[in-house]
Amino acid sequence: MHLNINLATQPYQDVRRFLFRWGLTVAVVALITCGLVYAAVSATLSWRAVTRQENELRAQIAERDRIRTTAEAFLNQKQNRGTRDQSQFLNSLIARKAFSWTDVLTDLERIMPTGIKVVGIRPQINDNDQLELHLQVAGQSRDRAIDLVRKLEDSSHFRYAEMVNESSEDKNGRGQLTFEISAIYVPSWAHNTPIVQQGGQ
Repeated sequence: MHLNINLATQPYQDVRRFLFRWGLTVAVVALITCGLVYAAVSATLSWRAVTRQENELRAQIAERDRIRTTAEAFLNQKQNRGTRDQSQFLNSLIARKAFSWTDVLTDLERIMPTGIKVVGIRPQINDNDQLELHLQVAGQSRDRAIDLVRKLEDSSHFRYAEMVNESSEDKNGRGQLTFEISAIYVPSWAHNTPIVQQGGQ
């Protein structure tokens, strides 16, 4: 009979294997920690950059609003009202002169989704002396109208397109939806000019 007898005072342990496993675990934890620290630092830096850009934009908007308020107050003075009215009249004429039915109809023909048609077009000058186009379109799908709004935004002749009204009617036994869509018209020469939204937004 063969017997294995351990005469050591302490049980045998594979120290090398233990240290290898422990070292591997520590290395993995260290790598994960480094990754989390890197992600946290990157997120903090990105947040600071976004915050800085937001603050700069807010400062620019505030400065623009301040200049506009000062100019309006100056033009509203009694002695300057004639100049103000003349300026508004000239701006209105310029906006109307810039409007091109040919460009508008060509652009609409190119981007109009199938299954929807234009039943009315009404251009008007808004409070910022910009040409605002009101389209009345009809179809049987709201998704097509939303697609038209999206395509108007992608067009070079329109900005700030939005659906402002929606109605339905039963025509010849078939339900038909009517939508009113508004957008700021941008003439070709003004494509690189910033557009001010209605209300000074």
